[in-house]
Amino acid sequence: MIAGQAVMVLCCILYIIWWYRCYRPGTLVDRTHGFNGILLFLIIVTGFSGIALSFQNLPFNGKLLIADDLLLSATAAVFIFMLVVTLFIFRRSVTSELFIITIWTAVETAVCNRMYAGSLIGKGSYITGLIIIALAFCVSMIMYVLYYRMEENRAFYAAMVPLVAAAFTAAALLLMIVF
Repeated sequence: MIAGQAVMVLCCILYIIWWYRCYRPGTLVDRTHGFNGILLFLIIVTGFSGIALSFQNLPFNGKLLIADDLLLSATAAVFIFMLVVTLFIFRRSVTSELFIITIWTAVETAVCNRMYAGSLIGKGSYITGLIIIALAFCVSMIMYVLYYRMEENRAFYAAMVPLVAAAFTAAALLLMIVF
């Protein structure tokens, strides 16, 4: 789990670098070839590896506070709800970031849930972890909605905020395990 969360932080760092290189205002670059393509490949590899490693060799007493099927159902419901709200109320075009933010939140919630069920953290740390995850989700969704309403330079930097929030969340969970 420690390696998984560390790799999740690395994934965010790589994603920030890729975003910075590929989406700078006034810059037209190929996002999938050359060094940018390598970065994108590494983002995908570290993202999936981080998820897999986060759930490896966890001590588990079978007492999840949030059942896996409930978490899966809640994730689907939140995604559909946010899709409808952002599309029809905020008139924001739907992009892959909505899916990524929702899945990232679900994964980190599942990690926090497993950390508690495996007695790696206590109830206070568990609640703190869930609060950090919820705050990161809220900040990410605010930036997601505001992105197309901002001036280009501000939008460029605002789009990095969810990545920083995700990195902070993974780092916070990592620190909870270590300390």
